[in-house]
Amino acid sequence: MSSYPSPGVEIPRPLFILILGLLVYLSLDSIIASHPLPKILLVPTQPLLPKPGSKYTSTQFYGFGIFTGGSTNEEECALSNSVGFVESELECYLGYDDETTDIQHRMEVLRDAIELAYSLTDEDEDDDGSLLKIFVVPEFFFRGGRGSLLGENVISEICNQAEDLITEPRFTNWLFVFGTILASEVYNRGAPEADREWIFYNFAPVMLGGPTSHSRKPFRGLAPKEYVSKIDFLKPKHVFNNTAVPFAFQLTDHDDKGLAHYDFDIWERMEENMQEAGYELIRRNFFMVEGIRFSIEICLDHALAEAKENFMRKGGGLSGGFVKASQVSLLSSAGMEIIDKNLILENGGVIYHQDGLNDRKSNAKIRYLTQAGKAGEQEKDKYLDHQGSIFELVDVTAIVEKNLYGDEETTKKKLARLYPYLPDTLPQIRKFPKIAIA
Repeated sequence: MSSYPSPGVEIPRPLFILILGLLVYLSLDSIIASHPLPKILLVPTQPLLPKPGSKYTSTQFYGFGIFTGGSTNEEECALSNSVGFVESELECYLGYDDETTDIQHRMEVLRDAIELAYSLTDEDEDDDGSLLKIFVVPEFFFRGGRGSLLGENVISEICNQAEDLITEPRFTNWLFVFGTILASEVYNRGAPEADREWIFYNFAPVMLGGPTSHSRKPFRGLAPKEYVSKIDFLKPKHVFNNTAVPFAFQLTDHDDKGLAHYDFDIWERMEENMQEAGYELIRRNFFMVEGIRFSIEICLDHALAEAKENFMRKGGGLSGGFVKASQVSLLSSAGMEIIDKNLILENGGVIYHQDGLNDRKSNAKIRYLTQAGKAGEQEKDKYLDHQGSIFELVDVTAIVEKNLYGDEETTKKKLARLYPYLPDTLPQIRKFPKIAIA
């Protein structure tokens, strides 16, 4: 985790654009000058009662499977000046040079995906408003043609436009995880390129749909990623006119295990501004929406058990402890599988996972307690919590799968310059059964 400095230590305080729609944007340089840088119940057979504090009795997952990695296609990469390596493989970023244009086109794809998901709903599935539908987009969805977004207004532009897609009353009982936004900024503008100091962001906007009014303020949150993966950013190839942003893994702080971290301290400095804009900082993976306890992880964070580690630090426990496990876990990734032992879920809790690589998989699993208390030595390879309780993970199968665009020609046209075109993995919506809330 990010370390927190002791009092009196001057911390770099790079200024990032006030995320999400603040009316006045301050220039980075002026702020830097004034602030030193420093058994499975899928479809209930009997009426369910809402959990205390929540009107919802069940959730339903809609996964948006779309490939969000870099392209290795020579024809696609011919239009890109941003090239680099993932390990030894040369790839390019796809996207428009003009970031406003890039965002506009990605929003069109996102809108199409949301509308397709909505078209797959059944009116009789939610006739009493007790079903929360959850729509998850994979990591890297908003990446831009350079590997991250750089313009001052683009972050608020993305969030504002995403809100506009879901404000109609028909989306009142929908929760959206809009993949992740990758962004970056330079501390010391004007410095020689070799001396520039960068800050990188990778975070997921989480939004409850439906209209906003004086009496209703839908949840708005931002979930930062903790660990920097070597595939979050390409390692730029040294060629003339390469516009890719630097390799973040090399430029971010590393801990004593060699793990690279995004700077969480910066999010804490922006938290007040976020709150003024109506957004909550999702701290260390856990948050509440409409009385339901959620956890969220982004790709590598899940592999390193980030939510589980934070849960333990906060005194969490399935018996004892004052922090309760989540009822629903959300995972947005690009190249990750669900790791059963890293889940922190109530007995009967569910994880919903959407990946942007690995054939853009959508997955759901329910976690059941099979033995509480201390497990024997012979059972140490089972899925245990910190108290030695044994759990069983049960896969849930999608009930509907539908391609986003009807045919390959339309798909190729819609994805052009935005996402790699892979005939074997066309963008798709997967709808899963209703699952009772633990």
